[in-house]
Amino acid sequence: MRKNSYCPVAIAVTAGIVLWMGLSPSAIAQRKSSAGKETTPGMMIKESSLDYRLWESFQLIRRANDGEPAAQHELALRYLQGRGFPADTLKAVYWLGKATDKEFDLAFFNLGILTLNGWGLEWNPFQAFDLFERAARRGMPEAHFIMGLMYTEDLVVGQDWKKAYEHVRKAADEGFEPAKKALAEFRKRGIPEGPDARRQADTTKQKPLFIDFDVDTTSTGDKALINDLLKEGSAELRKALGAEPRIAQTDSNAYALIGRAARAGSPEAEILLGRFREYGIQGRRDRIAATAHYLVAVRNESARALGLIHEIVGQEGFGEELERRAKSSDAVAQFAWAGLVAGGIDRRLSGEQALKLLQSAADQRYAEAVIELGMCYQSGRWVERNQARARELWRVAASMGKTEAFIRLKAVELFTDNPTVDPATIRMFREQAEEGSILAQVALGYCYERGLGVPKNPGDASRLYRNAAQRGSDSAYDALKRMHDEIRPAGEKWKVG
Repeated sequence: MRKNSYCPVAIAVTAGIVLWMGLSPSAIAQRKSSAGKETTPGMMIKESSLDYRLWESFQLIRRANDGEPAAQHELALRYLQGRGFPADTLKAVYWLGKATDKEFDLAFFNLGILTLNGWGLEWNPFQAFDLFERAARRGMPEAHFIMGLMYTEDLVVGQDWKKAYEHVRKAADEGFEPAKKALAEFRKRGIPEGPDARRQADTTKQKPLFIDFDVDTTSTGDKALINDLLKEGSAELRKALGAEPRIAQTDSNAYALIGRAARAGSPEAEILLGRFREYGIQGRRDRIAATAHYLVAVRNESARALGLIHEIVGQEGFGEELERRAKSSDAVAQFAWAGLVAGGIDRRLSGEQALKLLQSAADQRYAEAVIELGMCYQSGRWVERNQARARELWRVAASMGKTEAFIRLKAVELFTDNPTVDPATIRMFREQAEEGSILAQVALGYCYERGLGVPKNPGDASRLYRNAAQRGSDSAYDALKRMHDEIRPAGEKWKVG
């Protein structure tokens, strides 16, 4: 039990980051005294609340200056929230630092959150880890939880599933609900409690445990797919689908919003459209069209689509149907077959044959094939690299209504010599990231990382990259790794794989 003068009463969870807030005893008492009571004449008297707040603020500052750590922490939170004082992150950081000097556990944790996000001070995840570690030593379950996640990421410290499990378990044992959900994810990955399993976990390399606890991450199937889209999609889409949507009941308005997100390059939206086609929802059943949607999701860095592709291509008669339709000049089938060859899933064709199928589909103005053909010219897959040809094809796809192609055109400009980024491009990246485009999200992160069109802000860059990495983006994870390596301290503690 922590001996703090201020009782923490609420937490805010965003992208797996937990921030403790506090209320003073007088505020709690005031809330309790008025809760559940009928209106009385005394309650209708207008108080001079301004004078009271000024007096309370004066008293808080006095106690903070006298060195009371709980008052220093409370004052920091009020500056952070703009509650009773003008919002001032720098002053919040100052008073949190004062409270950490007095070994106040909540201050260690909250200063770690600010440091991890670069709010009010320089972004430094290594210093943040040290602060979380100091809070964890004082028994704070939220700090154990954050440390557990960090031990899965291989970014700040090396990936160590034994240490990760131990920290998360300590948080779960204290009743911290997000940690309990994380333990379920550990077990799903084959890392249950027990010495034998832990020894295996020490040497097993796995994907980071990127969990967002705003959705049910332990569910499977179509509900999980919809939850993915709810997490990353626009507010309109979330409202249209509702809090507990069922895929078979998706209305036409929601379907249109999903289509818009797919055009922007949202892999979750593409997977949903693939599921619709695979099961005959909002149209006839078509497993070839479903495969095409899943392949587009893979192109846009989906973490789940490849598994769905393997499931569908293993169905009886799929290969024969795909070949028959492709040979009859079905553009969707041609695109799908070329994509399966490119991914090494179907080995019946050579790269040259697959390129001819892709070119045929593009000639029929199938937009996904046009974009993919541009990707071939950009990367040099099956053809000689030709950046000008890639951009030309993406301009064609953009004219066909594919926002993804327009995002790609703007994204490649970031990597030219002396790139210039205008406000309209930043606005477009931001809007399309809101629509669910991982590509736009990563491009915007790069702009913040390098200071292109926006003030340089590593904290904002890391948050954008981290969110995209949670969704399965390897390029975002690589960018995060690069940012960490550029400021990595010396020492065995900070070595990663």
